[in-house]
Amino acid sequence: INPTFSQSNNSTDRLSTVKFLCKQIYDEASGKKIPATVAWVPERKGHVSFIGWKSEYFNRSGWSPEKRCQKVTEQFQKFYDERRLDNLTHGFNNGYPVICAANQGEICNDDNQLFTLKLGSAPENVLQKIMDITENKSAEVLLQSSGEQLYVSVPKFLNKAPLISDKK
Repeated sequence: INPTFSQSNNSTDRLSTVKFLCKQIYDEASGKKIPATVAWVPERKGHVSFIGWKSEYFNRSGWSPEKRCQKVTEQFQKFYDERRLDNLTHGFNNGYPVICAANQGEICNDDNQLFTLKLGSAPENVLQKIMDITENKSAEVLLQSSGEQLYVSVPKFLNKAPLISDKK
C-alpha cells in the first residue's frame, strides 16, 4: 500500500504529518555535508530531500546557503501548514526567476514564492532538477504541465522521493 499525503484539516492528524526542516546532508559531488531543505514523512519513517543549498551566489546580499536553507524551509512549512503546498511551479517575480507553491493556472507572485534563483537561471530546469532526485528519475509521474508551465505534485513527491541516508 502506498501512503497518500493529504493536507488534513484534522489538527490531531497535523501533529503526525510532514515536517520541514533544514538538515545537513552528505553531498556526493563535493564530498561534504551541506544544508538542505528536507521533509520528515512520518508514514515512511524517514526524510526526503527537496533542495541542497550549495550556491554562494546570494552571499553578497547576506544570504549564505545556511540562511537560505532556514528561510526557505520556514516557507515550505508555512505553506504546508496553510494547506497551500500541493504543487511547486516556476516563474518570475520582481524580475527574478523563482520557484513557488501554486495551483494549476496560478502564476508566481509575492504571496506564493518559496525561493529566488540567480539571474539567468531557467526556473523550469531547476524545478526539473528538484524532481530528478526521485527514484529512477520518475519525474513524469510528478510533473504536470499546462502549456509551458510545469507543476510538481508535492504529495506525490513525498511518496516517491528516495529517503535520505544519515550515513557519512
